[in-house]
Amino acid sequence: MTIYKHIAKKKLYHSGYSIFVGDIYYTNEFGLLHRNNGPALIRSGAYQPWEIWFKEGVIHRISGPAYIESDIKNWYLNGDQITDESSPEDKWKLIKGNLENIFAFRNPSFEVQEYVIIHRPDLINQIPNLDPKLKEKYSYEMNLSGIDI
Repeated sequence: MTIYKHIAKKKLYHSGYSIFVGDIYYTNEFGLLHRNNGPALIRSGAYQPWEIWFKEGVIHRISGPAYIESDIKNWYLNGDQITDESSPEDKWKLIKGNLENIFAFRNPSFEVQEYVIIHRPDLINQIPNLDPKLKEKYSYEMNLSGIDI
C-alpha cells in the first residue's frame, strides 16, 4: 500500500477533522487518512498541537492512544472510542495490543489488572485503583523481584 505525505496549503475538512495550513497528514492511494507507523494527522505550530492515528480513514490505534492533545489521550479501535463503559472484548483487544493501555481505564477489571501484573509486573504501582486482593496476592512475588508495592 502506498502512503502519501501532505502538508496542508489551505484549510481542509477530512474524515471529520479540520486540517489547517501547515498541518501534516498522510493518505493511502484511495485518499483516506492512513498511516501504519505513526499518526496520520499531525498539528503543530500556532494551533493546539495534536496527533491522531488513522487506519484506512478511521481513527484507530491498538498500541496506544489514537488521539493525543496536550494531556488529553483517547483510545480508539476501528472508529469506536474505548472507555470504562466499553465492552470487555474491546478492552481486552486494547490491553493485549499494549499492556500500558491499561491507563485508558479508571477502573480496570480484576481480570485485566491480574493479566497486566502477570505480564508486566513493573506496572503494578501504576495500575489505576489496584484491587487490594491482587496487591496481597502478588506482594510476595513482587518483593522478590525487587518491585516495591
